[in-house]
Amino acid sequence: MKKYACFQCFIIAILCIPCSDLAAQSRVGIGTLTPACLLDIQSDPANATLTNFQSKVNFVGTTSIKAIEGISIPAGGYGIGAALSGGLRGVDAYGVGGSFTGIVYGVSGNAIGSAGSRIGVYGTASGGVFNFGLYGAVTGGAGNYGLYASNANLAGYAGYFVGRGHFTEELRADKNMIVDDNLGIGTTTPGGKLQIVGGTDASLTTNGYAQFGLSNTWNLVLDDNEIMARDSGLANDLLFQQDAGNILMCGLEQGKVGVGVQFAQNLPNGYILAVDGKIIGEEMRIQNSNNWPDYVFADEYALMPLDELKETIALQKHLPNIPPASVVEEEGILIGDMQKRMMEKIEELTLYILDLHEINKQLRTEVNLLKKDMSSLKEN
Repeated sequence: MKKYACFQCFIIAILCIPCSDLAAQSRVGIGTLTPACLLDIQSDPANATLTNFQSKVNFVGTTSIKAIEGISIPAGGYGIGAALSGGLRGVDAYGVGGSFTGIVYGVSGNAIGSAGSRIGVYGTASGGVFNFGLYGAVTGGAGNYGLYASNANLAGYAGYFVGRGHFTEELRADKNMIVDDNLGIGTTTPGGKLQIVGGTDASLTTNGYAQFGLSNTWNLVLDDNEIMARDSGLANDLLFQQDAGNILMCGLEQGKVGVGVQFAQNLPNGYILAVDGKIIGEEMRIQNSNNWPDYVFADEYALMPLDELKETIALQKHLPNIPPASVVEEEGILIGDMQKRMMEKIEELTLYILDLHEINKQLRTEVNLLKKDMSSLKEN
């Protein structure tokens, strides 16, 4: 077989062969006497570069020069333009931009057509400890992206994942983030639209499970059972419905509200609101559904005689129908009920005073009569 000084010499020789002779050869081999395909190029294993194609080296202009182009156009749209395999990398592609200020592509893929789906670059991987269908890595600061995608059509997506996506660093969204299903933070199986699992206890120095606002100004911190308002690391007021709206708590009377109560087991049974401390206010209304003690003024009401009342007080050391001090000390009082009992005593006291007033009027009349009789006796 004739040898050629370089690949370009071989190409020139091929171009000079008449078509009839070239067709008769069927296959052409370079570095092999038994070519396996129409053009089979083989090299010594020690040779790092098997084939080198150059087109118009140092060309200056705006035309895109192709060092090599492969086209496969079988019927039906099937076929592969170029198939390359071997080594650690099936394809090595470098874009050398030099002083060019525009975009330089290491690999550029373009899929066109009028029907079906088109994928510009497609990659699959399997069988390894880690498998990456598409991998990108960069070094540097801002403006460097390991993977970049753009889409000017708002109806589509710049990136689309079929299956799970995983990020080892922060995930940033410059615009709205839309989650069609549940969003889990610290959990892969969120049970609601948003579930946060894990964090620290809410305090003046920690960030709890979630924080709203900057740490050096007003902010709100939540953990799994606490809400805390802060201001630059100090305690702050927590406001509920400051501008409008009602606050409904334990609307079904299935829970309790404690103020100044540290533990739930200290909430007394049978009460919705428990306050361990003093209460101050401008006014408080007690809506008592029981009969107000105007029954004292009814004609059939049996007012206890004063002598009997005196004996009862001497014996029991408290007014009738009023709890003794020992009971009040242990159980406290019901304000509405106590107001009713006190009003009963006030109305009874009013009746006693009215009776005494009638007796006093009668005595004064009798005294005046006696004085008049005494004056008559002295004149006679």
